[in-house]
Amino acid sequence: MAAYLDSLRGRTLIAAHRGIAGGDIPCNSMAGFEAALLQGADVLEMDISISLDGTLYVFHPKKEPLFLGSSQLIPQMRDDQINALRLINADGAKSTEPVPRFEDCL
Repeated sequence: MAAYLDSLRGRTLIAAHRGIAGGDIPCNSMAGFEAALLQGADVLEMDISISLDGTLYVFHPKKEPLFLGSSQLIPQMRDDQINALRLINADGAKSTEPVPRFEDCL
């Protein structure tokens, strides 16, 4: 770990806010985080929401209508409801990407 931290000294770090989005890759998705890392991101910034069941999800609070097509907020939903949803990509189409759990992103 120390060698890795030393390699960062004097470098500008690249932070990917919500990963990479575009095409069929929605923001705050596993695909978006993978794409950001493959393109050289050093840091992934993730938005977090918590479900009624206490599970942490990577999702920007209060953006459910835009990115899930849902009027119900993640803090008002149980895990089974959230797991049934799919993220909406940049062109407004439903993707195959589920709302990722924070623990799966680590």
